[in-house]
Amino acid sequence: MRHKQGGFTIIELLVTLFVAAIFLIAGYQIYTTVIRVDGQTKAQVIAQNTAQDYLERYRTSVPSPCVASTPLTNSPITVTGLVNVTISVTVSCPKSGAISTLSKIDVLLQYGNQSPQSQIAYSAWSYSQDACGAGYIIVPADSRFDTPTFCVMKYEAKNVNGQAISQAAGTPWVNISQNDAVTASAAACPTCHLISEAEWMTLAANVLSVPSNWSGGAVGSGYIYNGHVNGNPSSALAASNNDADGLNGITGGTGSGAQYNNRRTLTLSNGEIIWDLAGNVHEWTNATIGAGQQPGVSTDSTYVWKEWSNSSMLWNGLPNLSRPSAISSQAATWTSSQGIGELFSNYTDSIPRVFARGGDYGDGGYGGVLELYTGSAPTSTASWIGFRVAKSVDSQPEQLAQPSSCPTGFIPVPGDARFGTVGFCVMKYEAKNDGNGNAVSTATGIPWGSITQTSALTTSAAACSGCHLLSDAEWMTIAANVSSVASNWSGGAVGSGYIYSGHNDNAPASALAASSNDSLGYTNETNTGGNQKRTLILTNGQVIWDFAGNVWEWTSGSTVNNTQPGLSSDAGYVWKEISNINMLWNGLPMADRPVTISNQAATWGSAQGFGMMYSNYAETAGNHPFERGGGYSDSSGSGIFAASLYLTSSGTSPNVGFRVAK
Repeated sequence: MRHKQGGFTIIELLVTLFVAAIFLIAGYQIYTTVIRVDGQTKAQVIAQNTAQDYLERYRTSVPSPCVASTPLTNSPITVTGLVNVTISVTVSCPKSGAISTLSKIDVLLQYGNQSPQSQIAYSAWSYSQDACGAGYIIVPADSRFDTPTFCVMKYEAKNVNGQAISQAAGTPWVNISQNDAVTASAAACPTCHLISEAEWMTLAANVLSVPSNWSGGAVGSGYIYNGHVNGNPSSALAASNNDADGLNGITGGTGSGAQYNNRRTLTLSNGEIIWDLAGNVHEWTNATIGAGQQPGVSTDSTYVWKEWSNSSMLWNGLPNLSRPSAISSQAATWTSSQGIGELFSNYTDSIPRVFARGGDYGDGGYGGVLELYTGSAPTSTASWIGFRVAKSVDSQPEQLAQPSSCPTGFIPVPGDARFGTVGFCVMKYEAKNDGNGNAVSTATGIPWGSITQTSALTTSAAACSGCHLLSDAEWMTIAANVSSVASNWSGGAVGSGYIYSGHNDNAPASALAASSNDSLGYTNETNTGGNQKRTLILTNGQVIWDFAGNVWEWTSGSTVNNTQPGLSSDAGYVWKEISNINMLWNGLPMADRPVTISNQAATWGSAQGFGMMYSNYAETAGNHPFERGGGYSDSSGSGIFAASLYLTSSGTSPNVGFRVAK
């Protein structure tokens, strides 16, 4: 019996070397691919930083009033790490008639040896201090509250011949309900509106960050000035045209405590001065809170004052953005001794209420920029509650930069400051399974259904570097974008007729494949025409398929604390209009509600093709993720704002798929 020889035979050695060579080649290819991808990523970061540098450079140096110009056109520049770099800068005056001091700066950077070259495009606005017009001041954007730069009345609104005017003279317009304040604000100018809760918090956070507004000369040192709250006189006051006269009209002693801290002016970080934000009269914001949703403490049996920092506070349905913690962890510890004001609420109240902010002339230590009064109904009036108007600097909110390139099957989406998003890529079509468990964006094939949200999260992340399941903020960004495009509406104008809501008529009773021809928006439909058009157009001209209808789509969002929005009458899952005035949002963030787009959008419902909500206000069995857009059989329930909270993260349905973003 012959023993097997140790080591390799010649044939075995040749085979081994051949296999090793294959692995070496494959390893080299993997290595070079990784290096190439890393190099591309690094180059893109360098390009983005360079473009942003030029954007900021020109944004801070444009003249006022605006003068259109083209400072740079395909000008060669040297950038370490990039080749063949050119830069173009254009300054335009989009509101030369209405706001002559508003400039728009566009920067285009191109680089690389490929054809076409890679591009990075950024845009920004430049506002002068008087960009808002007489009686208004400009307020810097704040990502904590998803607010773009906006204008606000320098003074509390005054009634001048039935018009809401911002002027020093006269006492504030009071004895007006929140409902009527909304109407009066909208009538003040084309882009005017009652100040929103997010805008109020943006203002409050801004003035709280300015050292000169604090008695100790540093943020958090001493107390922030809280205006006319000492009852001397026991009435609302006119203001002064002299911003240095912050104690104008105060007749009592100012003392040294926060309750007598009566300076009526506060300074913003941009140097603007605002009057009576913390005192004089309460001011309506646009916010509401549902029945049984008030914050407070468990011992509440009536309306009482309480410190924001009370460790026993139950936030209930009060949105995160309305709390001091949204400003900073430091702000969450401040009390009325720092002059920020207190909360007047009743945790046990079972009636829907509205928000009034700031103190009134008799509130003493309760008054301040963060004071919140929740004891009024939308139709309530009082001699100590007024309002303040805000307005958009531009009728179309600023859209942020969009990606210069996206993966195959994806389209670029401009970011939106209202939702805190920067430009991103999204699948043009609902995700399809390529047969190997990979999510792809193609017109062919039916959407990938019967997948849990948990699996959709994992599958989306595996689709590409930086890929993820579309977030709720990204969904709302797309929805807001397409709702602003006139051609997506049957009447040819925003808000006219209905916005197209896709395959939702159960004809056929199944999900459909799409088409690579974007002009064929009724592809595979049994009934063509009407609101079943499956394509919607973005402001950048890109087309997205089945954003409403066909199949529901998971997003990465979910409800919290076993709570759902809905109606107090809910005893199970039922459809309801999102615009229902009795809707109890139950802590659902403002960014998930149409009102974040505009007050007009908050009134739209299924008749306008927005879709409906399928939820159960009484649900207590765990958190439920969002399914968006509607399915092929949901009829008027489907639409770009349709939301279903029925499934759990481990639930599945053939009628629920997903879409990947990057």
